[in-house]
Amino acid sequence: MIQTPTFGGPHNRVSNLAGVLSEEGFETLLCLPVECETGVERLQKQGIKVFQVPIYRMRKSLDVRIHLKFFTHFRKTVSLMEALIREEKIDVVQVCGLMGIHAGIAAKRAKVPIVWQLLGTFAPMPLRRLLVPLLNRCASVVMTTGRRTAELHPGLRCQGERLIYFYPPVDLRRFCPSSKQRNNGRGALKVADDEIVVGTVGNRNRAKAHEIFVEVAAQITAKYPHTRFVIKGELSDANRADYEASVMKRAEELGLLKSEKLSFVPSEMPVEES
Repeated sequence: MIQTPTFGGPHNRVSNLAGVLSEEGFETLLCLPVECETGVERLQKQGIKVFQVPIYRMRKSLDVRIHLKFFTHFRKTVSLMEALIREEKIDVVQVCGLMGIHAGIAAKRAKVPIVWQLLGTFAPMPLRRLLVPLLNRCASVVMTTGRRTAELHPGLRCQGERLIYFYPPVDLRRFCPSSKQRNNGRGALKVADDEIVVGTVGNRNRAKAHEIFVEVAAQITAKYPHTRFVIKGELSDANRADYEASVMKRAEELGLLKSEKLSFVPSEMPVEES
């Protein structure tokens, strides 16, 4: 169960692992918010069952209406998820992110084992301190993206094999050195043969700290003119204002956009085969 509407790391992990799990006899069902559009068709083409329910999330906002929706719809969302778990006879529920509390409570009520993944530290510390006890009470296993993520969630249960550090899987059959793919990618980016390209791939949101990438790009291109930087990923409406103010505006101030030393490209940028 993934509460974020924009296709990102958790969705990609499901995409990468569903086939492997299927070979071992495990079926993957995915629960997403109703407003999620990107990636749904792609996941379904892989044979993954996708269910969509209304999920109102806590947001970093002073808009009372957003928080009111979260609380007023909370019980209904939990009930919908619990019904889905029971109807589909789910054996194990995987909750993606600390804020996926709807799914955690629903699975606990349905008496189904829970694997709860903590994917980062986006939630402010007071909220982490508040929600970790709930996670400890509900989860059968806790997975964190590395040891540091676990350390930054005070009170997280650390009992032997019940806490597992994991890293996103990479399919080495797809992501391997290839001169053809390299040339195609450089052609799509219009990169000269003598230029060095430094890139980062991931949705454009505050959790990726692209503002640091921009500052480093300015320092390096000033010293090494034949260097280019690329940020590849999607920018959702929910993150647009914050990202434009903290990352894109700074890149413009540093002259990186005018000089084309830094480029922002979508995740599905077309690449011509050669």
